Amino acid sequence: DKKVPEISRMLTNLSRFMRISLTESNLTCPLESEIEHVRTYLEIFHVRYQGSFTYEISVDSNLLKIQVPQFILQPLVENSIMHGFGKHFINGFIHVAVSRQNDCLHFDIQDNGKGMSKEDFEHVLTSSEPSSRSGIKNINDRIRYVVSPDAFTGLEILESAVGLHIHFGIYLKRKQPWQTK
Repeated sequence: DKKVPEISRMLTNLSRFMRISLTESNLTCPLESEIEHVRTYLEIFHVRYQGSFTYEISVDSNLLKIQVPQFILQPLVENSIMHGFGKHFINGFIHVAVSRQNDCLHFDIQDNGKGMSKEDFEHVLTSSEPSSRSGIKNINDRIRYVVSPDAFTGLEILESAVGLHIHFGIYLKRKQPWQTK
């Protein structure tokens, strides 16, 4: 009874998350929908883990109408929570940033979890064996499938003092398969 507002907020976010996940069947969506989806997911887990982690989402409002592949951020954030922080995390932090430099949309997902070596990351991306981190490979493959081959930089790890920093870019000016003639 003492946590009624938190339960109400969590149920609202859970229903929003399920609605987005189950009703959207497009390959792309406006960036604002992708951001709403990942924010809702983060809020659910923020309540679930009783504020053991915080998050920040940075995106220029001028980018929100740009079409991006759908469901690309939430699995990477999920990876931060499940693998980066694991079962015992305190003071975890996740930062999701989307920016534009010239004709490239840059996506950065950073956490202060336990991290992952570049070798392990490359193994996950190239392995045909299923693993608990196969979501990274699935996202990489899905983006490659949705955008034209020369418009996606591929997922990569950037140097980080702590945790994991995943980066990728999507070039906007290049014709995409979903764009009409």
